[in-house]
Amino acid sequence: MQGALILVDFFKNHNQDLPSEYYACTIAAVSFAFVELILTGIFTAQLKTLKQRAIKHIMNEKGIEVDYEGQPIQKKASLGRLIKIAKPVSFSDLFPKQPDTS
Repeated sequence: MQGALILVDFFKNHNQDLPSEYYACTIAAVSFAFVELILTGIFTAQLKTLKQRAIKHIMNEKGIEVDYEGQPIQKKASLGRLIKIAKPVSFSDLFPKQPDTS
């Protein structure tokens, strides 16, 4: 906004009208700043409730997830779950570099 105010002063000193792009940019800057302010408030409020909505996982000493009674939780195997936990393999893992023999 400081740059916009300097530009207004410059044009007034030279007795010229401000171009329409100036007004468009100023309106856009103010509008986007207002939207950012609103979104910051919304996201801050959501972050405060995130801890309450978090899923709590209880693990036993073997690293298996258990319920509140200590019984292991049975997971259903599905293609969607397999894709979700799959890790991508890089090309260098498939074909490691050979040591230089020369």
